[in-house]
Amino acid sequence: SSSAASDTDYWLGEAYRRLEDETRALEHYRNFLSSVYDSQYRSHALLEAARLASRARLDGEALAYLDLRDEEFSNSVEGRAASLRIRATSYMRTGNLELARDAYARILTDPMDDAEKQAANLDIAMTWVGTESVAEALPYLQKALRGPDERIRADAMFTSGTIMLSQEDLRGAGLLKDFAAAFPSDSRREESLKTAIGAWQKTGESEKTLEALDILIQDFPYSGDHPSYLYLKGAVLLESGESSGALSAFGAILNTHPNSSLRSDALAKIASIY
Repeated sequence: SSSAASDTDYWLGEAYRRLEDETRALEHYRNFLSSVYDSQYRSHALLEAARLASRARLDGEALAYLDLRDEEFSNSVEGRAASLRIRATSYMRTGNLELARDAYARILTDPMDDAEKQAANLDIAMTWVGTESVAEALPYLQKALRGPDERIRADAMFTSGTIMLSQEDLRGAGLLKDFAAAFPSDSRREESLKTAIGAWQKTGESEKTLEALDILIQDFPYSGDHPSYLYLKGAVLLESGESSGALSAFGAILNTHPNSSLRSDALAKIASIY
């Protein structure tokens, strides 16, 4: 047991946490944990201090609180899921990818709800991104596509398409085009379509290239790359023998982007058609 006086810092920490003053809350939890060792509130204080330290990106401190909690309350199951979530986040930020994967995998064995399951699938996938084993992320990203959070679905689809193309799997180009259609307000739409076009150009898939170019031309009229989209459309059409459509695309550069650096090239292409 503990006296009310000795628990003062705990209750101040709780009060500041509820007031969303996390800096002061963490300081009071620290004071409490460093001076009171037999309080009924110690387990909860260790968890809250870890959570606040992690949110402040004090990952070493957060992990130290969780280690201490596991040591002192090894038989307690209360707060175990929350502890795993904090561990996973801090491990990820400190580059301990194996430990992060293990924590996310343990979350996935018994997720709190569909939202947590979706988030953990995305998070565990991201531990593989940037590594030589990046393809290991794909099964988790596919699972992250199913869930209530639209932002996570968008991240999963965009990342899947990018990874697939890095593995020379052209299905990734189609996925990036689908991403652009599914998430019309996402800031990565233009990038996704450009990446898909680059992949289709390499394999000579002119029809798919033109479809994606038409979306770019229509949806991004003020993009600095808009003249190049028109020029590429004209070039692809010309190569396909569609001189009328090519003339229209090259002419659009002259009409809508008279100061473009591609103006002289467009004029040369028009002259070559005639």
